[in-house]
Amino acid sequence: MRRFCALLAMILVSIPFALFAQPGTEGRNNDFYDDRELVELPGPRAIEIAGETVETGSVDLAALELRTVIRRDAVIDGDGTRFVGAYRYDGYSLFDILRTVLPEKAAPAEFDRVIDLLVVAENARGERAVISWGEIFYPVVPHRIIIATRAAPILPSMTDDVWPLPASTKLVFGDDLLSERSIEAPTLLRIVSRSIGVETKKGLKPLYSDAVTVYLGGEQVMRITDFPPDAVRSSYRAVFYGRGRGFHGVIDFEGPQLRSVLAGIVPIDRRTLREGFLMAVAPDGYRVAITCSELFNRSDNSEFLLIDRGEEPGGRFSIYPPMDFFSDRAVKALSEIRFYAIE
Repeated sequence: MRRFCALLAMILVSIPFALFAQPGTEGRNNDFYDDRELVELPGPRAIEIAGETVETGSVDLAALELRTVIRRDAVIDGDGTRFVGAYRYDGYSLFDILRTVLPEKAAPAEFDRVIDLLVVAENARGERAVISWGEIFYPVVPHRIIIATRAAPILPSMTDDVWPLPASTKLVFGDDLLSERSIEAPTLLRIVSRSIGVETKKGLKPLYSDAVTVYLGGEQVMRITDFPPDAVRSSYRAVFYGRGRGFHGVIDFEGPQLRSVLAGIVPIDRRTLREGFLMAVAPDGYRVAITCSELFNRSDNSEFLLIDRGEEPGGRFSIYPPMDFFSDRAVKALSEIRFYAIE
């Protein structure tokens, strides 16, 4: 009997522990995001590229590398919000889809840089979502915007909650707080720029602006000459690095959050988060695009700051974008902020 018990114990020890695990991640591995099977989502497996590009055409998504984004999805519901569910999404990043798509701007003489470009995602129902070139190609953590082609719910281990799966492929933004830009079954990515009627004056000296004028619908709605006393402030220590001039130093940035300074300028509703954007402009014509969603709807606690540079060259106010790897959206001598919606 003792020999039998010893033999049985040896057999049990040799059996992989995973066979005894309950359904779910616990006891199987340390990945809490794979405890439900990934489900293929119906929808297109190719995306059309159009707009201000050297070449237009179709991109086969299956030829690209799969990326993963995990999200806690919530949406605007009346005057509040509604939780939809927590998910793992696998799909194809806009970084990879547009990586070899070369822009050809409609008005390069006005401004020849790419940092003011926008990408408009569209589906067959006419729904649209705007994305800035910067949030696709400049972030510290790339591949956070994907077209998801499969999904799995991430379920809590101590409740009976079950989240519904998406009905089709969808656009997924890893760093959006609310999922308002996540349009279903996108079929088109359209690259666009916005003429603002300000010609570039390279080498303008002195480069300085003592105030920032804010426009909405072409009308002045605000003039920033100092920081609002109730604005939420943040600080970041950064290795500041530009795409052109490289290392600028290790710098401490501190100032009010730009979204706090601009609070109340635009309604934070579904249309604004999907289709709204702004142009931040300097006196020399330098400008960058920032979508309303990436400004007002972040989940990563990484906020655009408004910095007071004082009387130094490039003063007085500037933008600091801590979510970007490159410094190109750190507009110096900020003179205008213009809000728009995609056309």
